[in-house]
Amino acid sequence: MIAKIEGGSSGASFTTIEQLSNAFSVEPAALFKIDIDDGRFSESLGDLVARLSALSDEDIAWVKALLDVALRPRGRG
Repeated sequence: MIAKIEGGSSGASFTTIEQLSNAFSVEPAALFKIDIDDGRFSESLGDLVARLSALSDEDIAWVKALLDVALRPRGRG
């Protein structure tokens, strides 16, 4: 289930979020946090997250659609 959620092929219901948070002994909100300062993420990602957080839901949907197209696997030949 975690792989499906991470891969975007499935969403997580509230029940699933609760079960995962219990399994990992963390608050449910912790499953959605990104610790940008943990060294795995560049300054550029932090800037991107900050800019995205200021967008409306409609604008986020537009950006997501754009990324879906831009990051689609490309066929060979």
